[in-house]
Parts: sequence; structure tokens; C-alpha cells
Amino acid sequence: MSTTALTPAEAGARGRARSVQTCTNEQVDATLRAIAGVRAGTEFSVNLVRRQLDDARVPNVARAGLFRIAVAEKLIEPVYVTGPGFRQQRREPSTGRSAHGAGVLIYRRTRTTYRAG
Repeated sequence: MSTTALTPAEAGARGRARSVQTCTNEQVDATLRAIAGVRAGTEFSVNLVRRQLDDARVPNVARAGLFRIAVAEKLIEPVYVTGPGFRQQRREPSTGRSAHGAGVLIYRRTRTTYRAG
């Protein structure tokens, strides 16, 4: 077992990877289909597809990791705010019942099509 301390980014990446492992293939597919159903060029967050994810019983804890998979599949791309000396991904308030005022990240739907499997 390694005793090397993880950076916060590394710890977050490992946590997202573990959370996605709890999903079934059907939940992963439902998430990617919901994202693929958004019109190309639209800027959106998980708020837009929340009902579809809820209906598919996609765990809240896995959704950030699943959106990272959608980025890797080039279905979506992060939307950034930039200024002198900073660049951060845009956010909006979550509409989730358990969000407690948390923000969710904004993405832009690309023209890439999703093919299940």
C-alpha cells in the first residue's frame, strides 16, 4: 500500500472513478443517451437531464464521473469563464433536492453522436 499523499485533484479523480464503478451498464448508457439527446451547441448542466437520470436510478454520487466519461467520449466539453490570471469552469446552482446550494458544472453539447455498446 502506498503512503504517498494524494493531491485533492487526484483524490477527487479516484473518488469519481469509484463512484462510477457502482453503476450498471444500463445506468451508464442511460446517462450518455440523456446527454446525447441534448441539441448540439446547447450549454447545460446535470440540471437539464436530472429527471432522466433519476428515472434511470443513476446514483447522484456517480453523476460527476459519468459526465467526465461523456467528456472523454467527446459528447460534451466544459464551458470556461476566463479573465486576467484565471480560468474556471462555469457553474450554476443545482436544482437537486439534496444539493444544499451546491453548484453544478456547465458543459456544451458537441456534434458527436453516441453509439451504445
